[in-house]
Amino acid sequence: MIMRNEKLAEFLKPGKRVHMVGIGGVSMRPLALVLQDRGICVTGSDMNSSGSTEELLRHGISVAIGHRGENIQGADCIVRTAAARNDNPEMAAARAAGKGDGGHSDFFCAKNGVQLLLIAGDLFDSRFVTPESAELFCTLVENCGIPVVLSPGNHDYYTENCFYSKIRARLDDKLTVFSSPELQAFDFDDLRVRVYGYAFTSMALMQSPLSDAVSPEDNGYIKLLCAHADLASPVSRYAPLTLAEIERFGFDYAALGHIHNRDECEDSDGRVRYCGFAEGRSFDELGTGGVWIVDLDGGRCEVSRRVLA
Repeated sequence: MIMRNEKLAEFLKPGKRVHMVGIGGVSMRPLALVLQDRGICVTGSDMNSSGSTEELLRHGISVAIGHRGENIQGADCIVRTAAARNDNPEMAAARAAGKGDGGHSDFFCAKNGVQLLLIAGDLFDSRFVTPESAELFCTLVENCGIPVVLSPGNHDYYTENCFYSKIRARLDDKLTVFSSPELQAFDFDDLRVRVYGYAFTSMALMQSPLSDAVSPEDNGYIKLLCAHADLASPVSRYAPLTLAEIERFGFDYAALGHIHNRDECEDSDGRVRYCGFAEGRSFDELGTGGVWIVDLDGGRCEVSRRVLA
């Protein structure tokens, strides 16, 4: 689930030039075409020529093969694939020139006016995270430019020596991770938002963390729940919540994980939803993947779907 506002809007106007590092990538290529359709001048570079780069050339997008600092000349903003490290020559040139550096996640968030990103667990299939996946995740969070909140689920559950605890020092001011099976809350004062949640600390969480929790005194902030939970069964091994418990806390919106398909929970006025998968990775994740964009203001809740894959 993602909340909205404005960021990098000046780079998403017709006539601006955006240079994309790794433009032939599976997610960068369609983004380049979308930006071009908006009247933005798009250029890019990639290490190798491919069918993707040839397609971009056919659409009139200039693609340089090889990463060189001079490729960014004249660009208003630089967008890089998550695989492009900080020591990439074009990224070094961008920093030296004071150009904006937007990873793919940064540009998605900016394009949709996002202020806060919630991840409701099972980001990884297991507690073992490969070094490549770890670096990719950290780079995406660093590039995102907004706070990211994560509630570990039954596959990527939280322990003292887990991946999430090891990266805290690197992402301390960018990533907030729930670490207890009991309900916790974090305030984001600039946004006037309080996010509630909890963490699986093993492969099962037999009791609802909301059942015995006491709702703190209302501070006037927007109240969000980011949780890995099962609303389908009261005897579930995976944090069995109920709509009644969610309503008792008066959450403005509940972003839930665990169910692999998107779902708007009945009788919740659209304020309780499972996001489903962002990108399918198995035979039980078929169809289009995406995220919910949630706009909350003065008691109003507007939700829209953004397809990612």
